[in-house]
Amino acid sequence: MLKILALLGMMASTSFASTITYTLTATAGGFIDGVNFTSSLLTITAVASSSAPGAPFSSIIQVGTTSDSFNDFDSYVFVNHGPCSSPPFPPGSACVGFGIFEGGDLLDIANNGFSTYVLGDSIGPLTDSAPFFSGAFFPTDSGVLSIHSAIDASFQATVVGSIPEPATILLLLPSFVCAILLRRRHGPKSSA
Repeated sequence: MLKILALLGMMASTSFASTITYTLTATAGGFIDGVNFTSSLLTITAVASSSAPGAPFSSIIQVGTTSDSFNDFDSYVFVNHGPCSSPPFPPGSACVGFGIFEGGDLLDIANNGFSTYVLGDSIGPLTDSAPFFSGAFFPTDSGVLSIHSAIDASFQATVVGSIPEPATILLLLPSFVCAILLRRRHGPKSSA
């Protein structure tokens, strides 16, 4: 009986989740946490699981030496295969972007390379010389962010390794216990 349980457990399909790191950059002006910035490199790094690629569990923004996060807020990454309707985008273009549910889209870039992109896959970097920004005030963990100008944006998504989902570990644990019990009960096989 233990052999059958061990064999079934080892054959159980495993579920692996990859981590996706989205990186949006632009030369931008605005303010973050009361600090003004002009023509500065703005970098948004959002990390999500492949099981929920549009819902980052970690989102960090960096402008020069000022860094903050959106971890206390519901952020999102999206892809629109086109046409993107925001005014600065060329007709028929596809776009991706990052936003906060409490404030809307923070930074969106258009590039026809996104027309077949599947959120959660690796891509890029793809660029846009005139990205969309709303100019709205976005809550951060330490204050407020607002972008007043942005040029030369890029987007890149990188899939990083596979890690077992917690449910997979729980499924495999009884199999390993059974295998250990079998080994102890019958002892190691000796070669003759």
